Amino acid sequence: MQQSVLYANANISMQISRSLLTREKIRALSAAENFDEINGILAGMGYNTELSADDEIIENERRKTVKMATDLTTDSAVAHCIEVLNTRHELRDKLVNRNPNAASFELDTLCELELFKQLNQYTPGIKSKNIANYFSALADLTNIKTFAKYKLANITPAGVFVEGGIIAPGRVFAAFTGDADAVKTLFSSAPYHKISAALDKALTEKNLTVLEDAISAQLDEIVSVDKDNLFRPNLVFWWFIKKQTEFIVIKTIMTNKRLKMSPIQLREQLRGFYERFN
Repeated sequence: MQQSVLYANANISMQISRSLLTREKIRALSAAENFDEINGILAGMGYNTELSADDEIIENERRKTVKMATDLTTDSAVAHCIEVLNTRHELRDKLVNRNPNAASFELDTLCELELFKQLNQYTPGIKSKNIANYFSALADLTNIKTFAKYKLANITPAGVFVEGGIIAPGRVFAAFTGDADAVKTLFSSAPYHKISAALDKALTEKNLTVLEDAISAQLDEIVSVDKDNLFRPNLVFWWFIKKQTEFIVIKTIMTNKRLKMSPIQLREQLRGFYERFN
């Protein structure tokens, strides 16, 4: 077991040093004057830039990432969870087609409900405590974000909170229909005390960005535990999660360049992502 973890982590360590997105690469991609420069940087990161469309380039790298992560992980439950997480964008596209008149936050909710329905088949079998903690926190933080979305939309939620966290969906619903003290009591205790302040600010300013940034920071902190220890099973999963953020950043930059948006707009879109890379 230890030898297989060591091999997997050594393999991923080589991938990280050669190809994972960094702040320097984000700056270079953002400053690129044309797509030849962008493709040159992406090719150096292992992306197949001979593909014709931006989405194809990213999707091809996504498939490679999932295969490598599932091949190298030593925990079959984690491998299944990785496969489920990879279906998120496809699942949302299907939901859009089925519910063309639904609001974006409602589609997000439907997507999360289906996603966690599948994840919760496998998460109880995860062997690594830290990876199990990630999925538990992911469920709770998803519910906190859903809580904020429905508050801002002034809609009472019904069956919108996912299972799998340490805070039962019924307690989240009770806090939603209760007073401010009920909300504070539910979310202000460890391990979500940092999120509580961000939630309050998001609701006061009617802006989800601060909450989303706080949630991303909390999840990054959880998934980064022991990532530098070659004898622990966390590195492969950390790398997989990091690659998902990488795809969002690269897609954002490429779309910005295609639409000829201003550098100021691009910096605003990348706000919150830059600090998540070394």
